[in-house]
Amino acid sequence: MIRAPFIFCLSLIPLFGYGADVADPLHMAVEQLAEHIKALSAPGDSFQLELASLLGSRLPGENLLRTQVENAFRARAIRLGDNTSASGKISITFSRNVHGPLIVAKVQRGEQVRVILLPFELSPPARVVAGRLERRLLWEQKDPILDLTSTENELWVLDSAALSYYNRQAGQWTLQRRLVIPHARPWPRDLRGMLHADGELLEAYLPGMLCRVEKLQFGCEESTAEWPLQSGPLSLRASFEPGRNFFSGFTTVASSTRPYISPFYGAGIVSSEGQELWLLTRPDGNAYLHNQAPEADVQQKEAGAFEFGNAGHVAAIPGWGSDIAVLSEACQTRSLVLAAESRSERTDEVQAYVILKQQLQPVAEPAEFPGPVTALWSKPDGTAVAVAHDRTSGRYAAYSLRVTCE
Repeated sequence: MIRAPFIFCLSLIPLFGYGADVADPLHMAVEQLAEHIKALSAPGDSFQLELASLLGSRLPGENLLRTQVENAFRARAIRLGDNTSASGKISITFSRNVHGPLIVAKVQRGEQVRVILLPFELSPPARVVAGRLERRLLWEQKDPILDLTSTENELWVLDSAALSYYNRQAGQWTLQRRLVIPHARPWPRDLRGMLHADGELLEAYLPGMLCRVEKLQFGCEESTAEWPLQSGPLSLRASFEPGRNFFSGFTTVASSTRPYISPFYGAGIVSSEGQELWLLTRPDGNAYLHNQAPEADVQQKEAGAFEFGNAGHVAAIPGWGSDIAVLSEACQTRSLVLAAESRSERTDEVQAYVILKQQLQPVAEPAEFPGPVTALWSKPDGTAVAVAHDRTSGRYAAYSLRVTCE
C-alpha cells in the first residue's frame, strides 16, 4: 500500500537580482531545494531524476536547469541513477501558483512519498543599458517576403518568384521592374533568402543560387557562395545547405575560414569584455550561447547526422525562434543581439539584448508583430529587417528595426 505523500511547505523566500546576474536567484532556490532533499535521503540512496519547467523564458533551458540541479545534488553527495539502478525517484517541476513561481519536488523512496513546495520570486530583468527599439513598416504584400533593402527613394523586395524594384513617386512606391528568378528545381519548404547591397551591386542569395543586379543588369547562377550574415569587425559568412532551409555549419569570420560548427538556422558573433561569443539557433529547436566557436566533427556532417558542437557552451536560451541578428556597435559601442520570440499563436516579439558577463540583458521594450516573424536579417547600416506574417489578413509585412540608446 502506498502511503499518502507528506508535504513540506517552505515559507516564501524573496530571490531578487534576476537582471543583475541571471543565475543567482535560481541558484539560491536550487541550492536550498538540494539541502532539503539531502535531509530526506539516507546513505546508499540513489534517485532517478525527472525535471520539467512551466515558466517558459523566465528560466534557462532544460539542459541548463538539469545541470544546475545535478551540480547541487553532487555537492551534497546525493546520488543519481537510471530507472534500473535507482532506489528512488525525484520529480522536480518549476511552476507557479496564485502567489508566484513555485518549485514542486516529489521525492519517492520505496512506498514513502514526500513533496516539497518551495515558493520563490524572480524580479523582472533589469536593463543595464536603456534604449528604445524602433519599428517602422517598409512594405507589405500577399506573397511571402524573404528580404528587403531600401533607401529613401528606392526599394528592392525579394520573394520566391522575383526581385522587384520600386521607386518612390509623389510619396508612393511605384513598381519599375520585376526580375523573375529562374530555378530548375523546386524551392525547399520554408524558403529563405537574403539581400545584400554593396554600393551599386545588389546580391540576392537563395538556396543554391546567387542573383546579381548591377547598373540594372540582372543575372542568376547556381552558386554555393556563403551568405553574409553579419557585417563589421566580426563579419560572418556561412554556407547555406542546398535544398534545405538552414546553414550547413561551414563559416568564414573576418575573411578567415573557421572550424565547422554543425548546422544552424541563425548565428551571430558578439565581442563582449574581450571574449568572442557565439549565438546559434539550431535545428533541434533550441538556441545556445558559446564563449568560443563550437567546433564539431566534419565527419558527422558528411554522414548527414545532426551532432552539434558543444565547445565553449555557456547556456541554453529558452523561448527563441530560429531568427537572430547582430547589430555591430549599435549601442554605446556595444553590439546588440535581436531575437525573435513567440508570445502566442498570433503574435511574435523581437527583443534587443546586450551581453554582459556572458548573460543576455534586455535593453528596450520588445517590438510586437501581428504574427510569426518569418525572417530577421541584419543590415550593414546598423539596422535590421524583420518580416512578419499577419495571420488575420494573411499578408506579409517587412519592417525596419533600429535601436537607439540613452
